[in-house]
Amino acid sequence: MGYTLDLSGVVFPEKQGFATYMAVPADLDEDQIFKRITEYFKVGQYAYQSPVACNINREVQQKRPQGLYVFAHMAGGEPDAKHLGKSYDDATAAGMTFMNPKEYLLATGFHRWINKTHFMDVKGWTRTSSLWSDGNLVNGNFNPSNSKLYLSNGNRDNRNPDNGPREKF
Repeated sequence: MGYTLDLSGVVFPEKQGFATYMAVPADLDEDQIFKRITEYFKVGQYAYQSPVACNINREVQQKRPQGLYVFAHMAGGEPDAKHLGKSYDDATAAGMTFMNPKEYLLATGFHRWINKTHFMDVKGWTRTSSLWSDGNLVNGNFNPSNSKLYLSNGNRDNRNPDNGPREKF
């Protein structure tokens, strides 16, 4: 993809069960990452609101470190099994730290690159820790029937058993 990161001095978090690491660059926003991933894998994209970076409510988004940072997650093709059916409201009330749209895009792009055939969330949807500017939840998934990667909208209190947040550390 023509992008290089200097990870010297960056702390890699360690927690039992969180074996996949993702580096989050400060100088790329959701739209740039979305575009690079969909162009690289030659798939379409759908965003409920566009441009994505301008339409995420940053005031209510979980705080992240400034600059380049690394997080760990549980990996897997579908939302975390232990959090299936958990709504955005449930996860935030429990104090869970879970992926935002930028982290989700990086993780699903990496998942596709490693697995060669598929993005994350073909069956279920990942509930991110972010809301759109209109208050709807930002959800992510991939639809193989139309070959599109999605950042769609959902209800904050939805508890569909196939969907859930992806915890991060």
